[in-house]
Amino acid sequence: MGVTTGVLTLGAALFAHAKHEVRQWLQPENHQEQNVGRVYSGPYVLKVGMALGSEEVAQDLQAIGYARVDNDRKNGDFSIDMNSLSLRTREKGDRFNIIFHDEEIIHIKNEQAKDLPSVALEEMPLVSLRMENRAQNKIILSELPVHVWRSVLAMEDARFF
Repeated sequence: MGVTTGVLTLGAALFAHAKHEVRQWLQPENHQEQNVGRVYSGPYVLKVGMALGSEEVAQDLQAIGYARVDNDRKNGDFSIDMNSLSLRTREKGDRFNIIFHDEEIIHIKNEQAKDLPSVALEEMPLVSLRMENRAQNKIILSELPVHVWRSVLAMEDARFF
């Protein structure tokens, strides 16, 4: 009996907390600062022979979320030294050394100094969608020309007509 009461009490408390969190999230002032979603590219791939300089790669790595540091000790760090760029991947911490010559990638090496043809990193964020970017103008269907709402319905379901 006591265990059942405890479980029911805990369940009710968790439900009330979740309900409160949802209500907080749905408040308009909270929507103004939160991202609703992001659109990402495919994996960021570096290949031997690509016409990229170390600074171009550095800018791309920072856009992905890597940190430029003097010595890449932590996952997600990278450093540039003369004509090479050293990085540790964010998820696994794998270490790669990318060597450049005349604004071109000439070698990609792993931790064991084995030459690799390419390295694939995380996706690059292309667009962040936020609530303030959305237009929410209410319109009355009867005020729209017939061809407009029929076009929308036709696009939504090609089998409609």
